[in-house]
Amino acid sequence: MHSFPLISALTLTPLIGAVLLAGLDARHRGLARQLALGFSFISLLLAGGLWFGFDPASAELQFIERHG
Repeated sequence: MHSFPLISALTLTPLIGAVLLAGLDARHRGLARQLALGFSFISLLLAGGLWFGFDPASAELQFIERHG
């Protein structure tokens, strides 16, 4: 298994981006677009990591995260 919490990172990345974007002033439209694109790209990369790490031949649960 992976030691990096991929599912948690994929879930929290857009949330963190949204909080940052909500805190920007209306005058920073260019920065807001760049941040939105950047966080979307990070989410795409994380989803790609899940996709490439998935084993369709396995019947077991994959990408399990245990917190505890």
